[in-house]
Amino acid sequence: MIEIVSRKAFIYLLFLAAGVFVLLLLPIKIPYSLDVPGKIVASKEWVVSKGVNGRLMTVLIDHKQGVNKKYSVTQFERGDAVEFNLNPHIVSGTTIAAMDTIGLVYSNEIERRLAELKGQLAMAKASLQLYLSGEKESIIEEAKQQLASRKKQVEEQGKILDRLKALNARELVSKQEYEIALGLSTLYEIDVSIAKAQLQIVQTGAKKEQVEYIQSQIQAFQQEIEILKKRLADFTLISPISGVVCQIFSGDTLLVVKDTTEYAVIMPVKWQQRRYIATRCPVKLLVPDITNVPKAILVKMDKTTHYLNGEQVLIATAIAKDNVSELVPGLRIQCSIDCGRVRPSEYVKRFFKSIFKG
Repeated sequence: MIEIVSRKAFIYLLFLAAGVFVLLLLPIKIPYSLDVPGKIVASKEWVVSKGVNGRLMTVLIDHKQGVNKKYSVTQFERGDAVEFNLNPHIVSGTTIAAMDTIGLVYSNEIERRLAELKGQLAMAKASLQLYLSGEKESIIEEAKQQLASRKKQVEEQGKILDRLKALNARELVSKQEYEIALGLSTLYEIDVSIAKAQLQIVQTGAKKEQVEYIQSQIQAFQQEIEILKKRLADFTLISPISGVVCQIFSGDTLLVVKDTTEYAVIMPVKWQQRRYIATRCPVKLLVPDITNVPKAILVKMDKTTHYLNGEQVLIATAIAKDNVSELVPGLRIQCSIDCGRVRPSEYVKRFFKSIFKG
C-alpha cells in the first residue's frame, strides 16, 4: 500500500515538474515588481540658518536632482550691529509664494557707510558743476582781490627794494639785508603769477585733468554705492520657491520652506537588483489611510552605494505630482517599483536570487 502511494506521489511530482517546465518555456511574459521601503520628502527645500560670527546662510536643496542648487552666505563686518526681523505674518504652516519677502536684515555699519558715500557723491557733483560752469561771481571776485593784493605787495616791496638798493650803494645797509629784500620781491612776483593763473581758472573753467579727476571720484562713489545697495538687497530674504513654512527644531535654523506641489520618494534598492529598474519606471505608493493614492515615476538612480541593515544599496528617487494633497514630508511608506514584464524563467530566476542573496 505504501508503495502505491509513493508511486502516485512520484507521478504527481513528475506531472508538476513537467507543468512547471512547460510553463517556463511558454512565450508569455508576466509582471515583475520590486517591493522596497520609501520616505516622502519635499521635492525642494529652502533653509535659512545662522552660522558662526553672525553669518546668515541660505541653501536651496533639490531632492529631485539630489543637489544643493543655490547656496549663499552673508558676511557682516566685525563689530557691526546686525538685526534679523522675520515677517510677522509668517508662522509654521503658512503657505507662501515664490518671491515673497520672508524677512529683513538690518546692518548699522552698511547704512552708515551708504549715507556717508551719498554725501561725498553730492559734494563731488557740486564741485564738478562748479568747475564746469566757469563763473561763480563771488569766487571770481575773491580771485581778483587775491591778485590785487599780491600786486600791491610787489609794488610796496619794489619801493623798499629801491631804497635798500640806494643805501647799499652808499654802504649804509648790509649786502645781506639787500639780498633778503631782493629774494622777497621775487617771491611776491611769483605769487602774482599764481594769483593770475587761479583767476583764469575760475573765469574760464577747470583744466581737463581736474575735471577728469572729479569725474573719476564721482564714478568711484557711484560704484561703491551700487555695491552697498546690492548688499542691502541681499539682506532682504526672498523665498525662491512656493511652499509651506515648517516647524523648526534646531536653534541655528531660522526658517524652512518646503515645496509641497510635488514630492520626492527616496527608496533604497539592493545592489543586485539595480539592473531590474530604469528611469521612468512607474512606482506604486502604498500609503495607509488616504483616499487618493498618488502615482510616482522613477527619475533617478544614485551612483553611490550606501549601507543599510548590513547590505549595499543604491538610492532611487521617484517623483509624485498628482493627488499629493494628503502626503506630508517625512512619511514612511512601502513602494512597489514596476520593472516591466519578464519571461517566466527570468521571473523564477529573480525570485530564487532574491531569496538566496537577499
